Amino acid sequence: MKKILIILTIMLFSLSVVGASFDLDSYNYTPSPVSAGDNFDLILQVKNTSNTDAEKVNVSLEIEWPFIYSPENEKTIESIKGNRIAIVEFKGLKVDSKAKTGTYTLTVKYSEEGNDIQRKSTATISVNAAKPKIELIKSSENEIQLGETKQVEYTFKNIGGDTAKDIVVEFQEDRTVTTTGTIVEREIIPVGSASSYIKELAPGEETILSFTLSANNNAEIKNYTLPLKIEFTDSKSTEYETTAYAGMKIKAEPELDALISSIGTLYPGAESEIVFDIFNIGKASALYTVMELKTNSLEFEKTKTFIGTLEADDFDSFKTTVKVPANLEPGKHIITTEFTFKDSGTMQKTIMKELEVNIVPAGSIAGSTDMIGMILGLLGTVLALIGLVWVGKTVYSKLKK
Repeated sequence: MKKILIILTIMLFSLSVVGASFDLDSYNYTPSPVSAGDNFDLILQVKNTSNTDAEKVNVSLEIEWPFIYSPENEKTIESIKGNRIAIVEFKGLKVDSKAKTGTYTLTVKYSEEGNDIQRKSTATISVNAAKPKIELIKSSENEIQLGETKQVEYTFKNIGGDTAKDIVVEFQEDRTVTTTGTIVEREIIPVGSASSYIKELAPGEETILSFTLSANNNAEIKNYTLPLKIEFTDSKSTEYETTAYAGMKIKAEPELDALISSIGTLYPGAESEIVFDIFNIGKASALYTVMELKTNSLEFEKTKTFIGTLEADDFDSFKTTVKVPANLEPGKHIITTEFTFKDSGTMQKTIMKELEVNIVPAGSIAGSTDMIGMILGLLGTVLALIGLVWVGKTVYSKLKK
């Protein structure tokens, strides 16, 4: 009897020391398979295979190549009842980029707080060898003017896990054919070579390729997408082909100017009609155009006018009256024309142009008037003398008869 009691006591003591036991009931991971160099998430269903409840169960991963250490490689389950399951999730685990295609074992370890005994299970992870992957990551230019030809630099990077070799980057054909058979010319095309060759790019390596692009002078002002075909092979000579897309906006700017097309002689105290011709010498329309006259010396009857849309290679006129203050010093004076408008991108802009007018002394106008009067007086005298001579000749002729 005593022996039986001793055996039972030893068994109970052993159970209390050994505690609960654990096993991996099931698991899954995403993505599956994992590509070398990529991250993956692992979900474990840990089962308490004993009848004893477990508290503070530590679940950890034994990180060995090709798996890379993650700061989140240990979790704690607060409690698992006997013969029950708890779910543990590990995020951001990573496979080394040099791993070959195959299956690799990831060891899972369990331990209960206060118990030094550890138990282990394994999870099998399928891995695909890394592939090279070429991406367009940067462009030196994203705008081009109508009719402009400019050099653009594109930066390409191998973001994959294998070396890319014999890389050819080529702009797609400069025309496309629609399903109805219509040929559509591209508005932005390469000038000169449309392709470029790179011997190889290691994982993480970048290269810059330069192309000369030209925009059609009659293109629509908008955003365009330029397709670039990229062909390359990996270290095993497997061929790959992908397409990168570069954005480019065709722009055109209105360019407004003005001149004085008609004006009278200006002198202190004078008043005259003045006509301004406004013209757009740019390649885009100026929308909602407003013209305003500004000066510190002259006075205008009307200083502001709404012109509206002034298309490329178009003009308009603005007429008003200018008055010269009586105390204004003669000489050159500036009239500033300020244009406010919106461009094709509906951005408001302001352009200022300076025009020059000459104010002559008032005395020079009076002197000119006196001179004209004298000339007219002399002319009248000459005509009168001619008339007297003609009358005298006529009378003489009649008397002689």
